[in-house]
Amino acid sequence: MTLPANETELTPEWLTQTMRESGALERGRVAKARTTRIAEGEGLMARLFRVELDYENADRGAPRSLIAKLPMDVPQNRQVADFYRMYQRECDFYQHYADRSPVRVAKTYGIARGETSDFVLLLEDFGQYRIGDQVRGNRAEDAVKAIAALAGHHATFWGQAQDLPHLLDYSIPEFAAALDHTYRASVQPTIDAFPEYFTPALRELALAVSEKTTALLKAELDKPRTILHGDFRSDNLFYDLPDAPVAMIDWQIVGRGYGPFDVAYHLTQSVTPEVRREIERPALESYLQVLKQRGVNDLSFSDLWESYRFNALFALVYPVTVCGSLDLGNPRGRALGEMMITRSLSAITDLNAGEKLPR
Repeated sequence: MTLPANETELTPEWLTQTMRESGALERGRVAKARTTRIAEGEGLMARLFRVELDYENADRGAPRSLIAKLPMDVPQNRQVADFYRMYQRECDFYQHYADRSPVRVAKTYGIARGETSDFVLLLEDFGQYRIGDQVRGNRAEDAVKAIAALAGHHATFWGQAQDLPHLLDYSIPEFAAALDHTYRASVQPTIDAFPEYFTPALRELALAVSEKTTALLKAELDKPRTILHGDFRSDNLFYDLPDAPVAMIDWQIVGRGYGPFDVAYHLTQSVTPEVRREIERPALESYLQVLKQRGVNDLSFSDLWESYRFNALFALVYPVTVCGSLDLGNPRGRALGEMMITRSLSAITDLNAGEKLPR
């Protein structure tokens, strides 16, 4: 069947066939499907729809609602997503690694791919649970809880990811060139859009990173590889599930890397500066404790702290890319970009992370 390009093409017939192929629908068929756009302005790289389902002769356990994820329809954002192979990476994660991770992720009800980067993911609907809010900032206890869960995921693949297929290595030349191109094109527009947040020193540092993106990517290649989430921020976390304290969604930037990056990205952009200052050391201690409990013994707290400082600087590439190259036309999109850049710059200042820039 033809791959749906929009919500109107998520027909009962297409859903029935796709869910049967995945095993999510063992018998019966989808009789009606009602779609509603959700998270508009929150997800910048894909369209999300809640699909409410009525069945004929289906098992009682068939999902009554699910989330359909489709490519973004904003050309500027779609170009960035294709540049970084985001859709391929997320589909590969759900297909090959989701079941191996101890973290709670959405159940997969269907994965359909086109010949290019087009795709449709049918995922478990977490809408009844509490979601984090990056604009407001993750609560201190929620951030610590999420980082501890993340540590379990990292530990599972610690030192093994280099041998796992279907993963993109962040340091490959193609990725390095893409990051270099995107950051260079985005940094001055970001400074121009938010000049009030850039002191002369921070402006100089942000521009200096333009010459060092590849060096930043390769700086920790001697460290153990694990599967990074890559976009470990508040909007991608759900809390208070009956079977888990936290669940993680949106694996579009998944890849091989060194675990402390995910931690630094969350602490420097998903909580307020006040919360970060309060919890960063306890959160790192908790992260390290979980790693050790799961058999990872090659990391000291001092080394973790220095990697955290380094990755606080490296994580600047995210808000610069968001603010300088994506369409932030809706109010929440702009608020998200503003919170990311202000918190990132605050953390870089507090941690004196500029001294971690490769020379």
